[in-house]
Amino acid sequence: GEKAALGVFWKEERNIIDQLRCWPPAKLSRLVERLMELHRTLLANNQGAELLLANELTTIARFARGKARQA
Repeated sequence: GEKAALGVFWKEERNIIDQLRCWPPAKLSRLVERLMELHRTLLANNQGAELLLANELTTIARFARGKARQA
């Protein structure tokens, strides 16, 4: 039902829950905002899209890694 509507596959549910614990609601909201802004930037600048994407994903991964260590 609800999980299927969200696109959560049952085998991935536990992993997704663990990942969400790294992200407090306010930080998750900010992440969504950053991803939307990144999407707009990538659409507007396809010349440097690969580098922009790599930089932003690295920043996100570093933040998530730091949060995972604190948990």
